[in-house]
Amino acid sequence: MLKRKRTARAALAAVTAAVITAVITAVTPFAAGVPSVEAAESESPIGIVVDGLTLSVDVAPVIVSDRVLVPFRFIGEALGASVEWDADARKVSMTLKDRFLDIVIGNTQMNIGRTGLDGNAITSAYTLDAPATIMQDRTMVPIRAVSEGLGSTVEWNPNSRTVIVTSPVQTAPAPTQPPAAAPTPAATPTPALNPVFAADSYFEIIDGSNAQFRYDNNNETVFFYFNSQDTAAAGRITAIRQAASRVGTKVLGIDTNSSTRMDRLSWLWRYVSQASSAPTLLFFYNQAQ
Repeated sequence: MLKRKRTARAALAAVTAAVITAVITAVTPFAAGVPSVEAAESESPIGIVVDGLTLSVDVAPVIVSDRVLVPFRFIGEALGASVEWDADARKVSMTLKDRFLDIVIGNTQMNIGRTGLDGNAITSAYTLDAPATIMQDRTMVPIRAVSEGLGSTVEWNPNSRTVIVTSPVQTAPAPTQPPAAAPTPAATPTPALNPVFAADSYFEIIDGSNAQFRYDNNNETVFFYFNSQDTAAAGRITAIRQAASRVGTKVLGIDTNSSTRMDRLSWLWRYVSQASSAPTLLFFYNQAQ
C-alpha cells in the first residue's frame, strides 16, 4: 500500500487543476538504466574512467552495499569541481558551476542543490545506499551519487569492472586532418526559451540525467513534461508555480525542446508517449517504509 503525505495530496489537488492533462501515478522507483555494482573481494581491481581518461586513485575503490566508493577529492577534482573539507563538522562539500552538494561522514544523507537564474539556491536531501566513510585517511563516497548529483552520467561495465563517468558537456577532439570543405547550409536558429519558464524557487528545467537521479533518490517528485514552444504549456506554468509555492514544493521541468540527455528517460515513456509533448504533470512517490 502506497501512502502519500498530506502536503503531497494538497499539491496534487492544487496543481492538477492548473493543467489540461495530469497523469497521477504512485510507484516505487526502479533502477532503470542504473545497475547496481556487485563484486567479490577476490575479483580484479575496479577501474575509473572519467570523460574517456582512465584515472589512477591513491586509495583503491571499494564496494560497500553494492555501491562503488572512491575518494571524494579524487572524483570532485576529476570532474572540475572545487572541493572543501570542514574538519569541525566532519563534512565534505563540492561545487561545480551552479551545482553543489555536501555529505557528513557516517551519514547516509547527501544534500544536493542548484542555484537558479534568480540567484536563489534550492537544496534537496537524498538518501545514500552507502554512507561516506574514512578509509586510509581518505573520505570515500559513492561515485554514482556524487557524479550524478553534479549532472554527470555514470555507467558500470561488469566485464571490465569499470565505472565510466561522463560530464554533461564534452568537447570533441580535433581531427588529425581537416575534412574536405562542404557547403554550409543555412543555419536554423534555435528558438529562445520563453522567459515564463525561467528557473526560480518553485520551478526549473532539468536534463534527463538529473531527472533520472531525482527519480531514483527523492521520496516525492513532481515532473512537468512539456514543450516550451507550446502555448498551452506557457499558459499553465504560472498556475503551476503558484500551486507549488502554496505547498512548499518544487516542480521539475522536462522540456522536449531544450532538455538534454532525454535518452536517460526510458522509464518516463511508461507514462507519456515519447512522441507527445502535451503538457503533463507526473507525481512519483516512494513506497512507504
